[in-house]
Amino acid sequence: MPIKKKLILIDSNAIVHRAYHALPPLTTKKGELMNAVYGFTSVLLNVIAKLKPDYIVATFDLKEPTFRHKEFKDYKATRVKAPDDLYEQIPRVKEILGALNIPIFEKEGYEADDIIATFAKQSETLHPEVENIIVTGDLDTLQLVNDKTKVYALRRGMSDTIIYDEKAIMERYGLSPEQMNDYKGLRGDPSDNLPGVKGVGEKTAIELLKKYKSIEEIYKNLPEIKEGVRKKLEKDKVQAYFSKRLAILIEDVPVKLNLEESGWEKFDRVKAINLFRELEFFSLLRRLPGYDDFAKSGNNLESEEKKTKVNNIVFCREVKPENYESVLKKIKPGISISIATDAGEEGGIKGIAFSTASQEAFYISKKIFQTKLSFLKDVLQDEKIKKIGFNLKYERKLWQSQGIDLRGLDFDLMLAAYVLNPGTKVEWENLALEYLGIMTAKAEKTSGQSSLIFEKDEKDLKAICEKAAHNISLVEILNDKIEEISKDQFQQGKKSTLRNVFWDIEIPLIRILSGMEQDGIKINKIVLRGISEKLNGRITTLEKNIQKLAGKKFNVNSSVQLREILFEKLKIPSGEVKKGKTGLSTASSELEKIRSHHPIIEKVEEYRELFKLKTTYLDTLPELTDDKSRLHTTFNQAITATGRLSSSDPNLQNIPIRTELGQVIRTAFEAEEGFRLVGADYSQVELRIAAHLSGDVKMITTFLNGEDIHTATAARVNKVPLDKVTGKMRSAAKALNFGIIYGMSTFGFAQSAGVAQEEAKQFIRKYFENYPQVAQFLDEVKILVREKGYVETELGRRRYIPEINSSNIQLRNQAERMAVNMPIQGLAADIIKLAMIEVDKFIVEKYPKAKMVLQIHDELLFEVPEKEADAFAKDVKELMENVYQLSVPLAANIKVGDNWGEI
Repeated sequence: MPIKKKLILIDSNAIVHRAYHALPPLTTKKGELMNAVYGFTSVLLNVIAKLKPDYIVATFDLKEPTFRHKEFKDYKATRVKAPDDLYEQIPRVKEILGALNIPIFEKEGYEADDIIATFAKQSETLHPEVENIIVTGDLDTLQLVNDKTKVYALRRGMSDTIIYDEKAIMERYGLSPEQMNDYKGLRGDPSDNLPGVKGVGEKTAIELLKKYKSIEEIYKNLPEIKEGVRKKLEKDKVQAYFSKRLAILIEDVPVKLNLEESGWEKFDRVKAINLFRELEFFSLLRRLPGYDDFAKSGNNLESEEKKTKVNNIVFCREVKPENYESVLKKIKPGISISIATDAGEEGGIKGIAFSTASQEAFYISKKIFQTKLSFLKDVLQDEKIKKIGFNLKYERKLWQSQGIDLRGLDFDLMLAAYVLNPGTKVEWENLALEYLGIMTAKAEKTSGQSSLIFEKDEKDLKAICEKAAHNISLVEILNDKIEEISKDQFQQGKKSTLRNVFWDIEIPLIRILSGMEQDGIKINKIVLRGISEKLNGRITTLEKNIQKLAGKKFNVNSSVQLREILFEKLKIPSGEVKKGKTGLSTASSELEKIRSHHPIIEKVEEYRELFKLKTTYLDTLPELTDDKSRLHTTFNQAITATGRLSSSDPNLQNIPIRTELGQVIRTAFEAEEGFRLVGADYSQVELRIAAHLSGDVKMITTFLNGEDIHTATAARVNKVPLDKVTGKMRSAAKALNFGIIYGMSTFGFAQSAGVAQEEAKQFIRKYFENYPQVAQFLDEVKILVREKGYVETELGRRRYIPEINSSNIQLRNQAERMAVNMPIQGLAADIIKLAMIEVDKFIVEKYPKAKMVLQIHDELLFEVPEKEADAFAKDVKELMENVYQLSVPLAANIKVGDNWGEI
């Protein structure tokens, strides 16, 4: 009989355990750990999409001991008990299964695998037209494979999978599925602590079973087996039979398979979607079967049973040529409009939707507005017509390509969502779903925001209109949330609140960053190519030196081959090097631990740095410039959790600052003819903020006296005069001065400063003895974050850290480091942004031909007319040092040069 349908049997515990260990800690806004739930759900959705099953059943182990534990007290005894926060996630996994209408089975005294074996047998007997596929994270169920049953197993991580049928098992083991229990009887199973025959490994077990087929036949033919193996078999005969018997899965567990109840496809979409929303699985939501069709159908998220329509119905009116002018003339100064630009894949504009009310929107296609662009230009450039939208910087960039300067930027939903919950990815579709309960179909992505493709398709037209209209509802909700937090902050006595962060810092930056992106910075391609050619020789020489030290040729860029050379061929002690899924790690942070053991390590690290710089910058940057040789990066305003700006396409923040090569690369960033570059870099701003926030008298005094903080710290900790501080002392003090900002551990400091852990411990103790108020400040931050669940900057920027009260110590320690860092680095981010805003005003008023071209960490780079450069430098230094008042002076180092490398 031909197989027509598929039954999926899920070994849930195996998948949950795999997910927990494969994924980093992921938490919801409330601090609930979700990595195991997320990973399990992702695997489940992958299985559904790939295998398209008709029936699904999930099985679980119970806490109670099974019959195997009763027979063998050491069964699974060597397994390390999983952390409590793994088991705490299992009820949520069951909620996911319940929401998808997938039945759950567990039976006291039996393992999940036994239930799977029973269901597979029942299916094969009663439903021969059904194919069984077991989904698991281990290989205990390979014994069940036959012409009707297969195993879908995870190999590495969460996405590398393999389907085992009889042929695949034969290819891997050279055995049949029926022999897998004999194999375990001989080799044992370390995972389950089955002893097997001591001294018989995988190779010997397979050779014996290929020849004799089973354990029983092996023992019948013991005399003809070579002596060494024979003695081992004779000694552990009881263990071999016992291990095989325990490995056999039970096929008569008292449970009954009901295919009719396992048909999952008619699950309640509303229930499932609302659960995914609660768990913040927004990236998984759109993989939910039937999500797009359900979103397009207009159903709401109250209850599928009610069959009611979305209340937020949007009337989309496509503007015709004959009423184009009259519609735009109705938009007058004082009115707020929501805009949503319909962008193509290459960033070109197809049209624009705008709305002034939450239930109505207008769409103007490019074909229409191009005929009389001035009407649309008047609206978009009118400062008094306030614009709201999602990612207004990107909107502005799009309209700049049409010669339109989008002005009157008012409320940016992306930035509002960002300041409310920094550190999480902000997407418009997720905001609509989270706050309005409105589902949107999948949208194609362009650089910056969703592009809802419009090709005279009614649904696409409706979607872009809905985006514009729903923005108005979202503005109200997000603004209320900002105001609510600000009110709370004000009542706590804060002079500056989240409202100020949003309106006085983030919103004004939109126009400034947009201008910087548009202007770009000039690149000397000849210089970069020259450096690249010289570097080629150094890289080739290094590669030959590395291969000479290795004693053979190999691909230095291959982590697999490098691991083999370091730890197998050269036998370098692995010490504290971490192990990954594929073996010992060759990451730079891990190789640093064994640098002193062999000269090859230093060469490899140098090779890697040069190779990365060459491929990332020297060979790439010239290809990214415009026809005027200017490079245009993108400044990301809603990425980092601390408020720092980041740079991408290309990322200019990763060019090394302190290396010789990093400086050489910077020489290719030049001023245009007749201009000079002015660099303004805040000096030790984070340490000055640490002194200010902690109120530490000694640290404040050091800065007030204009002393070098690192030398002063080294002198205090080592109890020597300032002029007796050595370079090594200062280096260690510097590592710890900056380390406290990041909540550095003793081990981390020892690594950074290059000292022994005991020495590092003593140094940290002496450090806090000398700066007691810094220690007190750090402790207070940790106490407050445990009480409130968040930390704030002095200016009111807030970061939620729900992981601080996690039962997972790793997560808790990580949360403490984030909490300590946020008030300091967050205020540093706010200060540089305030400086950008003030300098921009000052440029407009006094130096209209000057441009702010880059912001990198604590540095601003300007392109200024040559004749004005020195005066500009003096003015910008004064402005930056007075933009914010700390209890210690802000210091800005100002330099003028023809290229970035000079300054």
